[in-house]
Amino acid sequence: MRKCRPSKWVPWAFAGVGFPLLAAAMISTGALKSDVAGTAQATLAGSDLTKWAAVKMDGRIATITGKTTNPAAIEEVVKLVAGTYGVRQVVNKTSAEPLALLAPTVESPKTDGPVTEIRGTWPEGAAKTLAVKVGETAFTLPGSPELSTSNGNWLLTLPQPLAAGTYDITASASVDSDGATVAQATPAPVQVVVAPPPPAIVAPVIAPVAADAKWPYAITGTFPEADAAKFAATVDGREYVLGRGAALTSDGKGNFSFAPSRIFAPGSYDVDFSLTDKAGTTSTIKAEKAIVVPAAAAAVPAPEPAPEPVADTTPPAPPRIVAPAGDGSDVRMVTGTWDEGDASTLTATLQGRSYVLGRGSALTRTEDKPGTFTFAPNTVRLAPGSYNVEFAAADAAGNVAKAMVESAIVIPEPPKVAEAAPEQPQEPAPEAAPAPQPAAVELAAPTGDRMLDLTGAPTITGTWPQGEGTSLTIGLSGKTYELGTSANLKENGPGKWKLLPAAALKDGIYDVVVTARKGDVEVKDASLAEIEVDATLPTAPTITAYA
Repeated sequence: MRKCRPSKWVPWAFAGVGFPLLAAAMISTGALKSDVAGTAQATLAGSDLTKWAAVKMDGRIATITGKTTNPAAIEEVVKLVAGTYGVRQVVNKTSAEPLALLAPTVESPKTDGPVTEIRGTWPEGAAKTLAVKVGETAFTLPGSPELSTSNGNWLLTLPQPLAAGTYDITASASVDSDGATVAQATPAPVQVVVAPPPPAIVAPVIAPVAADAKWPYAITGTFPEADAAKFAATVDGREYVLGRGAALTSDGKGNFSFAPSRIFAPGSYDVDFSLTDKAGTTSTIKAEKAIVVPAAAAAVPAPEPAPEPVADTTPPAPPRIVAPAGDGSDVRMVTGTWDEGDASTLTATLQGRSYVLGRGSALTRTEDKPGTFTFAPNTVRLAPGSYNVEFAAADAAGNVAKAMVESAIVIPEPPKVAEAAPEQPQEPAPEAAPAPQPAAVELAAPTGDRMLDLTGAPTITGTWPQGEGTSLTIGLSGKTYELGTSANLKENGPGKWKLLPAAALKDGIYDVVVTARKGDVEVKDASLAEIEVDATLPTAPTITAYA
């Protein structure tokens, strides 16, 4: 049996038991505790996820403290500290307080014009990044120069206006906190509908003027007349508007002609043609040197151009009356002259009725000579006496010059029946008994209805005192129609008549003479010039093409 020798096992026992106890004793000292805590703190500082935590050592027990916004960071801190050499136990006294960001906002942009900017708000300061998405295009701050911010208000300046279409606009803000990203987006996208731009206005097209054309000539071209609210030509500071005068005209199909009548001084003139559509958009095209007025011959100095008034307010000269022949006791016609050309219309007014030159036979040109007139109204119905006549001449601008002719028409009293010579007195014969007088016959006046006829074949109507023994005749345009004899004159119901003239009536004003008779009693209608015929179509306009 072998003996146990202490000299052999005691050294080993000291090494196996003593060294650990010695190490524990050494770690318990302040210097070694500080080294373990420093090692653990340095490990935590190496990551954004854990650098927020603090470590304190009590022996081999490590206590960690601190607050984080990332709950997942606490688990990582405990793991790193527990793995530090010299730490036997970890006491966790940390807390997690998650970070909350206010949601960004997006303002709805105005779409009544091009959309070039989008605005909104975000939690600037708390958040560090901002992302704005327009449709499928994203912009970030920092990163995108189009996106800027000021005091919590962000502005996105688009590189080009949004094209027509529908766009969802969103914004999100985020911040990296303790190793985690905290993000907050708009609750719902803002939808923007961009309408397509209105169609571009079509500018007028000017036809070229022939190189050998000599002023005056017409400048022609085309324009979208159906879409035009205003079309004008401007030359030498004066504007000519379509529909306001004869200088600028159109055929109604988009073909225009511009031929101002003013006198231009020698030189070249640009003409601006402007078109304003119904939406208020104006397009202008310049026809350079469209009007070229050559200089006059050297021997004859060129006249200075007469300044034109902005508006023609000068009336034409008033009509002039030729004194009637005779002693003036019986005047039924007035003659005179007027400035035809400067004035465009002439009217004569008698007893409240106006007669227009060229309409009817009452007011005509004397022997068809321009600038003359003869006024010969139907005076059958005029009572004896003198009548004033007013003559008025008007130009195209609406300026009127009047001339009142007093006692222009004079209807004399009818001649008196000569009285028979007095007879020699005779012995009175015995008076016979007076015969009974017949009852007076009374008839109501017939009438003729007034009308404007555009066919030349009017059906004329009126009334008459229909009764036993009463006859009716109608006088029209030199022809007399009698009821019951003329097939053209018929009854039109009780007390009414209608007449279809036997021949077509020419343009003019006609007096219908309606006469009712019963025995010796005759009654005529009291009206004059009841029928006006205007059946001739106006002459179609012609367009002269200028090279």
